[in-house]
Order: sequence, then structure tokens, then C-alpha cells
Amino acid sequence: NGSNIVKVRALITELTQLPCSIHILQLVIEKELLPVEVLITRAKLLVEIMATTIMIDSNLSTRYDGRRLKSINLTEEEWQAINELIIILEDFAE
Repeated sequence: NGSNIVKVRALITELTQLPCSIHILQLVIEKELLPVEVLITRAKLLVEIMATTIMIDSNLSTRYDGRRLKSINLTEEEWQAINELIIILEDFAE
């Protein structure tokens, strides 16, 4: 039947293009994850500062950590992005 041949030909064309499509999708995902990686790095620095601030003895260290904290303090939008990431990634943790 002619319509079956047309369907098979279309399916074969899709299959041969699948690796290219997957590669393009991977590149798009990597590009979009870059801001997330930056946000995670900043959040880790914030946690590090908060953890070390608890153990600080001298005022000099406190002032230095205060300056570091100001330089990496997360915005409201960044906290919202973190909350959204948690919701998305929770399914993968289970």
C-alpha cells in the first residue's frame, strides 16, 4: 500500500534526524542551566559564610565576612528561583 510506504519513509527520516535533535536539545538545556549553576554557586557561598560566621572570634573576621555577605547576598528573585528549583528537583531525589 502506498500510504504505508510514505509513513515508513517519514518514520525513517525522523529516526535519522533523532541524534541531531537530541544534540540540539542537549545544547539548549546546557545553555539554560548556566544561570542555575551560577545561582547554586552563590547559594553555596552564602551557606559557607553563614556557617563560618557562627564560629568567628575576632571583629576583623566579622567585618570581612559582612563584606563578603553583602557581595553575594541573594535577591528576592534568586530566592524564588531556588524555591522553584527545589520543587522541580524533588521528584528526582526520590
